[in-house]
Amino acid sequence: MSRLFRTVLLPAGLALLLTGAMLQPAAAAGARWSTHHEIPWLIVRGQPLTLSYAIDGTHKDPIRGVLYVRNSGQRDFKQLPLVARNGSMIARVPGSLATGARLSYYAVLRDPTGRSVTVPATGDRSPEQVWVVDRPLRVSLGTHRFGHLRAPAAIVARAGPKNAGFVGCMEDAAKRTLCADGSQPPQGGGCGCGEPSYGPSSFEVARDGSMWLLDEVNHRLLVWRSGRPGTLDRSVPLPQNLSVTDFALGPAGTIYLYATDHVGPGHSNLYALTSTGRLRWKRPAHGNPPLRIGPDGALYTPSGFPPSDQVRSAWTPLTTPAGRPLSIAEQRRRTSPFQPLAGGLRLVTTQPSSHEVRFGLVNPAGELVRGWRVTSRTELYPMTATAALVGGDLVVAADMSRPNQWEHVVLRLAPTGGTRLQVALDAHALWGTLDLPATPLRIGPDGRLYQLRTNPATGVSIARYSLGPA
Repeated sequence: MSRLFRTVLLPAGLALLLTGAMLQPAAAAGARWSTHHEIPWLIVRGQPLTLSYAIDGTHKDPIRGVLYVRNSGQRDFKQLPLVARNGSMIARVPGSLATGARLSYYAVLRDPTGRSVTVPATGDRSPEQVWVVDRPLRVSLGTHRFGHLRAPAAIVARAGPKNAGFVGCMEDAAKRTLCADGSQPPQGGGCGCGEPSYGPSSFEVARDGSMWLLDEVNHRLLVWRSGRPGTLDRSVPLPQNLSVTDFALGPAGTIYLYATDHVGPGHSNLYALTSTGRLRWKRPAHGNPPLRIGPDGALYTPSGFPPSDQVRSAWTPLTTPAGRPLSIAEQRRRTSPFQPLAGGLRLVTTQPSSHEVRFGLVNPAGELVRGWRVTSRTELYPMTATAALVGGDLVVAADMSRPNQWEHVVLRLAPTGGTRLQVALDAHALWGTLDLPATPLRIGPDGRLYQLRTNPATGVSIARYSLGPA
């Protein structure tokens, strides 16, 4: 059996590893300052490391600090000075300490009044722990060649511009030539000209191969059967009083919605509907879109309860695998900085610079199974909530960027380094001006890649791309 899919039934190791990251009040009692620290989850054996703690708020200079650090082969912490530089406290960790399986550390900062901050608050009882990668698998992308986009293998769903809703102007707001619904904008506006423009922005690939599209403007979900891209099979009406941001398909035909109610205080809620749109339950939403179904069938958001201000994204389960909503306390307790993947694995992502991203697979015992170091001469930034395992290989997505231009790139990482496959896609395929949280890329249950493409002039389509053997 592949090591990637060997089931490990002891989650205690990973739970202990995350404890420090989940308890991080980083402000001193009575102080008007706090710290912000990005955890470098994956470091390279033998390489020096710089740790930075940004100082936020008002304080009396100078703040002093000490970093306490040790590796898994040491019993006692070594003290390193934190030096003030450009509004942050910086510590240089020598490469000789970057050894063993993990590096543990915590920081103590004090201002002249005697007030102090310990990060994490648990200090030496539960310090930060990052993985030491012995030999990271190298993936060198070189300079990205913009404009060399992959053609889709098939269009698996499509609808004309009259069959999906769009809001806003089709042309630049200054031209004011045509509204998204085809009408002429009045002199004073009225169709959204000069205001945010948007259309369908979220879709799902069901296990039976059917395609589901969120048509926000018309308050409905559109469904296409597998193998019938040009024929709309049915639509599922959604409550007219809801502004739906994202949706996901759960067990037993359940449809999950993240939505804001227009009636009342306008709070956001998580809704569970039947396959025909009838309400099953409603709970207050404390996370944010996007919504994703995890490998165990539970509903997650990668923008839930952050374990601390040090973590950019936190994977919070919102339901059980059977579809029961979790209490807020349960959501907090089960939150992890790392994306859940098949086989009990978790995906660790960290970005040392705008030209490097590191990915790691960790098993439930907290052991690093494999780590990659992806570098590019072109700036790249990992896309949240798109990664998956396909045929035992890790597939990730990133945005490649240069001034006034960017594209998506999807990488199937090889287990020995390099890539098995690279797919470049148009990052402007989704029409509109809103910064929407639901990324229009999905890796389906069949191990293939799907992209949503929308335009009020041509309508909507879902394109499919091959990622190789699943």
